[in-house]
Amino acid sequence: NAHGARSFGAIDALVQQIITADPDAYILPRLQFVPTNYWARTHADQMARYAGGEEGDVSLASTEFWADCVDALDALISHFADPATPGGDRILGFHLDRGEWFYDAEAGYDVSQPNTVAFQHWLHAKYQALHALRAAWHDADITWEDAAIPAWPGKTTLVKKTDTQTYTSRREGRWPDYAQYSSELVAGVIAGLAEAIKTLSQKHMIVAASYGYVLEFAGRNDSGHLALGKLLQSPHIDIVAGPNSYAGRGAGSPAAFPAPIDSVALHGKLWLVEDDTKTFLAEAETEDTYNPKIASGADTQAIHQRHFGAALAHRAGVTWMDLWGQGWLNSPDIWRELGGLVTQSTRWGRLVPNPAPTPDVAVLVDEASLRFLKNDANGLGAHLVGRTRDLLLRAGASVGFYLQSDVTRPNFPEAKLYLFLNALRLTTEERAAIREKLQKSGKTLAWLYAPGIFDENGPSSEDVGEVVGLALRPQPWNSRGGSQLAEAKHPITDRIRSTRKIGQEEILNPLYAVSDPQATVVAEYVSTGATSLATREHKSGWKSVFFGDPYLTSELLRGLYAYANVPVYDAQVYAGADGSLTIHGSSTGQRTISLPRKASVYDVFDDKIIATNTRSFRAFVRARTTRLFLWGEGRELAAA
Repeated sequence: NAHGARSFGAIDALVQQIITADPDAYILPRLQFVPTNYWARTHADQMARYAGGEEGDVSLASTEFWADCVDALDALISHFADPATPGGDRILGFHLDRGEWFYDAEAGYDVSQPNTVAFQHWLHAKYQALHALRAAWHDADITWEDAAIPAWPGKTTLVKKTDTQTYTSRREGRWPDYAQYSSELVAGVIAGLAEAIKTLSQKHMIVAASYGYVLEFAGRNDSGHLALGKLLQSPHIDIVAGPNSYAGRGAGSPAAFPAPIDSVALHGKLWLVEDDTKTFLAEAETEDTYNPKIASGADTQAIHQRHFGAALAHRAGVTWMDLWGQGWLNSPDIWRELGGLVTQSTRWGRLVPNPAPTPDVAVLVDEASLRFLKNDANGLGAHLVGRTRDLLLRAGASVGFYLQSDVTRPNFPEAKLYLFLNALRLTTEERAAIREKLQKSGKTLAWLYAPGIFDENGPSSEDVGEVVGLALRPQPWNSRGGSQLAEAKHPITDRIRSTRKIGQEEILNPLYAVSDPQATVVAEYVSTGATSLATREHKSGWKSVFFGDPYLTSELLRGLYAYANVPVYDAQVYAGADGSLTIHGSSTGQRTISLPRKASVYDVFDDKIIATNTRSFRAFVRARTTRLFLWGEGRELAAA
């Protein structure tokens, strides 16, 4: 307060309430970092300010605020370490939060003095020499001291159909720079708080944070969530968390992850699914109007099961949340069902091989490339990343979602198919890693739209043919996408029945075509006749695929799986490489589920083995319900 005194009464009361209900409970408080009214009044120069003169919350760049937050953490950790604090020994650590760490989509850029100075320091660290900054921004007069935060381009940058969706010219370099800076600022603040907690607690406390919604915010380069790779490098972060996509929350929908969830595990961290399903028990209207209320108890059960099965398939954790304390989970039946899921996770844990198998399909998303895409909720980023993610969850294979930068890690997984969703930027290190690790016999590398038009220094003039595996050439400016099939019987296009056209006939700048004499032409742009979809089989045994149109379909994905020899279980499946299989039905009917090898199958909800030594099995699935199966060696299943 204004006199410097601290009060722990509120949090002590909450801890005591939990301990009274469950004396064996361990607690991970979720801390919100907000300034008091007194702090805001006495630190007016540290508040965020926007181009129109409006004042926001405290600026993320305020070093004064975060220093005071560390002092508060020090006091809180000391309070819980005091033996006289009831329940203090039940505190596991802290979940760090500040509105889930993303910037307000309506407000624009923070042009306050703290943020401007921090941006200038960041530019100096990135470019070192002033001439390098001037070249990057195409501005011969700029100095370190007057490098301003660029004007916010708005929620939707594109106005005309001929507008380019990428920041490709040198004159536009300041916008990708600010997108990179503003995300790295967020990741740096979280990592700094995490380090403080580890230091103050002598590494006794774990640290969680909600971050990395790269797949969900692919249409926003100003989200602040484009530095997950940086945060995952911090040894002080243990858990990264986030809710499933709100766009597909209803029964029968996929409820996709917002982040490259398997990348988190690759870095030795735990992804925590925040299952904040607004159950049928929700009565009062709450602020999260984007979170749909579930109509019935049966749908609620199916959705809880769906989220749990998806977490199981990706080796994640789950937390169930009554976000507003309204009684969403206030039902013995709900807790009985959730308790049963926890029991099954123990069974699954006894079956998982060590090390665990890797997914058949490694999907790579590049957060750095999203910095070069202009804001547009329905633009390239949303199509290449967000909507393709949703299709992948309905295409029936074992899929892992990773950051593209993970290819440089020594533990990057072996897969049959590597699908590069938005590799607009390819660094020199990533290109070398792809050539060394991925271009191997039995592997297929598939690329969407315009790979490698940027590198670590900005727009790139280097040929990407070697790393893509196909020679590419730019199409004339203002060329139209949209393709017609040249080879309808190719494995990739063989499942397309209703039309001979793919993609959308619209102007795309830039646009690329295949110009490789050794390629197999599968589709051609309608407007130019140039090759838009092609494959190539290399002498060393690996395959290349290029999709010039940025719009995949379920048929194309299933065809790509066939071409890459990827096992397909069934549509609408969360398939774990380690033997879990979750089906969440959008329609009612018998399903034939294929397995990659002979195995026995255990029906989790019916608690029985339903098939032995088989490559496939039948399952009846009702619409809007979930089925969960474990499969593996028969004796191991029986013992588990």
